[in-house]
Amino acid sequence: MSLELELADTMGDWAELAAQTDRAQAAIEANLATPCVRNPRDYLLLALAHLCLGDDLRARELERAGLRIAGEGYESYLSGVRLRMALERGDRDALETLIVLPVERALVWGPGIFAARMDALVALGHDEGLEAEAAELVQPGTSVEPFALRALGAARRDDDLLTQADELFASLGLGWHRAQTERLLAGV
Repeated sequence: MSLELELADTMGDWAELAAQTDRAQAAIEANLATPCVRNPRDYLLLALAHLCLGDDLRARELERAGLRIAGEGYESYLSGVRLRMALERGDRDALETLIVLPVERALVWGPGIFAARMDALVALGHDEGLEAEAAELVQPGTSVEPFALRALGAARRDDDLLTQADELFASLGLGWHRAQTERLLAGV
């Protein structure tokens, strides 16, 4: 279940992710006796999907459910999803708090965490941190490459890098993420 949600998150396919809400909630609730950070993270992914689809009330309900079972000490494990939610809400204070958390379990969560970090750094105008992180992620043929190129293009005011990123978003089928460029460049 978690892998399906993580894939939809990577693709920015919020309708598909939200469509899994009932099924995912049932799986999460059935798994509560076995503590796993994916339980609260999945709730947050569902919340994100509803937020992106304009249902803030449902998003906040799912977010509260996720945070209720998150436990202490897992802030960095949940930071990628929470960064994306803060971006959607235009919540600069939350972005500033979350961006300082280290990346945890990147190979487990997939490219979504790097995408959220790059987008948050662009929106915040943190060019120095962005340069350091993005340069490591410019790896041809990877799903994080367009996010890193867009971040570097924003930091350097380089239209060629932004165009490259746009073309890669299109070729990877990352339409929602592609459409966020102008919004991110405007900042929060």
